[in-house]
Amino acid sequence: MIDEIFGMKRTEAKLSKEELPLGQVGTESFPETLERVDKKELEACYIRDPIVFNGINLILKTFLGTGFEIHAVSGRVKQYIEQLRQNTDLEQLMLEIIRDICIYGDAWVELLYSGNRITGLRIINAKSMDFEKDINGKVKLDKYGRPIGYFQKVSSASMNRKLDIDDQGNLGIRIPLEKVAHFKLYSVSGSLYGIGLIEPIYNIVKTKLNVEEGHGQASYRLGYPLPVLTCGDENHQPTAQDLNQLAEAMKDLTAKSIITLPYWNKLEISYPKGMEKISQPLNYYVSQIVSGLGVPGPLVLGSGERTNRSTLQMQIRVFKDTIRMIQEVIADAFRTEIFKRIAKIEGWNELPTIKWKELSLEDLQAKAERFNIYVKSGILKPSELAESVKELEGLK
Repeated sequence: MIDEIFGMKRTEAKLSKEELPLGQVGTESFPETLERVDKKELEACYIRDPIVFNGINLILKTFLGTGFEIHAVSGRVKQYIEQLRQNTDLEQLMLEIIRDICIYGDAWVELLYSGNRITGLRIINAKSMDFEKDINGKVKLDKYGRPIGYFQKVSSASMNRKLDIDDQGNLGIRIPLEKVAHFKLYSVSGSLYGIGLIEPIYNIVKTKLNVEEGHGQASYRLGYPLPVLTCGDENHQPTAQDLNQLAEAMKDLTAKSIITLPYWNKLEISYPKGMEKISQPLNYYVSQIVSGLGVPGPLVLGSGERTNRSTLQMQIRVFKDTIRMIQEVIADAFRTEIFKRIAKIEGWNELPTIKWKELSLEDLQAKAERFNIYVKSGILKPSELAESVKELEGLK
């Protein structure tokens, strides 16, 4: 995992245990009492469910459109930040952090060293990272109650270096705490791990996907019109041979076929009934997923005909609060996990701060209201709305 980039040689920062970020302090033994959802399962929900995919991507697009600045007073600090920007695409890194904490609950950023200085940052695959654990699966803690370090699982084929083996027999790399910055979205007391947006709705998402699969199978079996053949009448009793011949003549019918039948044989078309009832349970799961993600339904579903103005305003307020909360989480983590360490090494008397540009509630509300207008006026059908309006509004 830890290669050298830009020709940088990395060494461990000279930080004492007391000076490590307080966010790493543990107060209980681990693992946690509640079994957590595997990160690969969370990623599968993001990839396979369109509502989850659109919801998290909407958050990413909102951040991309909002932007941020890093404020500092000292010219020396400003010069360092500018050099850091040259070595690291901070905007892209920020989006990767937001993506990971929304999907997995945790994001891990490697601090790249040149000599004793931190000169670059890059994201680490969240699925491969964890705290170092003992043979029983408990996080190893030092005398201060902090984890002793991290362990990244890798395959032997992916690394051209000597690998470590942890107490549980996993192949990977031991990484000191001071070389990684750990970001969390939500968390609970006593837990070292974060909670993302998908895990609280994981069961709902999985159930919805199963219902959709069943719905698709039912539609395949019942959703097509079926020809119904009646052979014979009171004066013409059909034989087995008559039935077989009629069935043989009808099995390869196409839209261009022309057939003739004696008057005692009839052909009728049976249309499926009750298909709308099959999709009704999906509405509940969709509303729960949208609610759990904290995003406005019209912007995610591409259809707003059921949303009145007051409900839409409430959804946008919740969404804005979600974005602000994520902004605060990331800004605080940058301050304690990255800037504090750099300040200690560089001897700064100040800590830079991340300032987010204002998110316009009016812009979001106007876009959502236009979604409603496009559908209600017939300019676009709901099925056409998602991609067309995203392109029109610059949301792609």
